[in-house]
Amino acid sequence: LGAGGAARAAALGCADLGLDVAMAARRPDAAAHWLAARSRALGEAIPWSARTRARVDVLVNATPLSGDDSPWPDEAPMPPLVFDLALGARPKSALLERARAAGCRTLDPLAMWVAQGAAQMSLLLGRSITVAELREALA
Repeated sequence: LGAGGAARAAALGCADLGLDVAMAARRPDAAAHWLAARSRALGEAIPWSARTRARVDVLVNATPLSGDDSPWPDEAPMPPLVFDLALGARPKSALLERARAAGCRTLDPLAMWVAQGAAQMSLLLGRSITVAELREALA
């Protein structure tokens, strides 16, 4: 969900894992333009209003909607895996709470940001920094 930088990175990551990508954005033209500009077919852009009609195995929230605001309608079934990238969702994410209640696997934004931070710190410091080390340093 989304068409900005985080959504684009998520789309590339999903495509690299062999997943079909459907980007639903409030600005579907931005998603469609970005998808069309890729050198390889990544997927399709779908209107925001149609986001729950696509077959979804992994839902990635890369929108600014977080906390009590969920980008996934309450009446829509939850996909098996839900990943919320919105940092504003800390400590609460209505999206993840609903997914957990439905028995779905979830990833909160801290999981991604700490993994990314560990990789960046490793590059900056010229030595391996593990996710566990970074989590400990941030605690």
